[in-house]
Amino acid sequence: MSGSLIAALRMEEHAILAELRESITFRRLEELRRLLDLYADQPPVGAELDAVLAGPPAHAPRRVSTPQPVILLHGEARSVEVA
Repeated sequence: MSGSLIAALRMEEHAILAELRESITFRRLEELRRLLDLYADQPPVGAELDAVLAGPPAHAPRRVSTPQPVILLHGEARSVEVA
């Protein structure tokens, strides 16, 4: 193709894009795409909850926790309140 034909096609492309950007439909489409892009990277709402409720993976070793010592302040005695 000749250079002048390619230049004319590029000018036509830019003119069509300018007309599209001015249209309400195109602006709505762009806003919708921006909104969807905000949520595209996030996992579904319940994905983390499902993972927590499922428990640790079967192949993960379970750690046995040792009780931590309690530090009594100002000579306070240990007490447990039951409601």
